[in-house]
Amino acid sequence: MTARRVVILAAATIAVILVVAGIYYFLLPLGPSTTVTIVAASGQGRVVFAPANFTVTEGQHVTIVFDNTDDGPHEFQIPAFGVSTGIVQAGESVSVNFVPNKVGAFIVVQPCPQGGLGPCPPSEGQLTVLSP
Repeated sequence: MTARRVVILAAATIAVILVVAGIYYFLLPLGPSTTVTIVAASGQGRVVFAPANFTVTEGQHVTIVFDNTDDGPHEFQIPAFGVSTGIVQAGESVSVNFVPNKVGAFIVVQPCPQGGLGPCPPSEGQLTVLSP
């Protein structure tokens, strides 16, 4: 076999591997996933979010959709997993993705944005992560 044929065969093999890897990575499902929509709204004299408590499975791909239906900016955080929407302005929605890698009950927080007007007690909830 000539050197040129070896190079062409090697290039073709690499191209096939890249195509198969691309199909696997981009087109095949990544495993079980879930989407949780959290809505921020005014209630009981403060901002609340619903649902405040939700459950997912360890290793599951989770998408949090944070929908701010209130008049002011808000943020949603799951500190144990480093999840934060950042400040979300009134009427806007933001999605964040994460994969929980430990089992247990974890605090979910909607802290008060910096420079908020008036008293702003943070809202809290709970994320429960179950074993697969």
